[in-house]
Amino acid sequence: MARSRQARPKDVMRAAFYSMWGVLTLVLLFGVVYLFVRLGQRERDLEVAASSGHTVGSIREDVPLANRPLVRLYFAHPAELRLMAEDRPLALTDATLENCRVAIRALIEGPSEGAAPALPPGTHFRAMYLLDSGELVVDFARDVDAPALHSASAEWLMIQSLAHTLTHSELQGANDRPVTSVRLLYEGSPAEEGFPGHIHLAGPVRPDPRIIGG
Repeated sequence: MARSRQARPKDVMRAAFYSMWGVLTLVLLFGVVYLFVRLGQRERDLEVAASSGHTVGSIREDVPLANRPLVRLYFAHPAELRLMAEDRPLALTDATLENCRVAIRALIEGPSEGAAPALPPGTHFRAMYLLDSGELVVDFARDVDAPALHSASAEWLMIQSLAHTLTHSELQGANDRPVTSVRLLYEGSPAEEGFPGHIHLAGPVRPDPRIIGG
């Protein structure tokens, strides 16, 4: 009986220890799960904010070329530090964001004649978001960092090509907000942390009229 009485406090302490260990494990588990949820939510916040109240239209590829609206695209001058305009018929929708996707793809395809590409051929963008403020966020993939763009002038032409093209009024969808500025991301990070390497891009970019040629 004496041994049984002596064993009971140890059993109680052992049970209390295991109980506390179990509680701490659960707390730690919930903490890890919460952290992953918050990290995922942080990545989705921008997309949710951008898509709030936004109606996504469907691109009408079946619209005849002659009936498609002309959109002004801006490409690089082959010999001077300026942009050249090209009006091209594009299949647009009633959603500004989708129209911007179409316009960027047209910029990546390159000019018809007389100008030089402002974006490297084969460039991909990972995501695009249109914020309520009119700021368009474009997240480029790594292939935008092409050797041909490793100069301040080439980078500025690329940035201004996007800014001038994407803020053009023809891309504004019916009853949708227009694009007023463009912010560039590089693999999900601010552009100044990766590409471009010569121009500081801490904030959104607006079109600079001085870079448009005659």
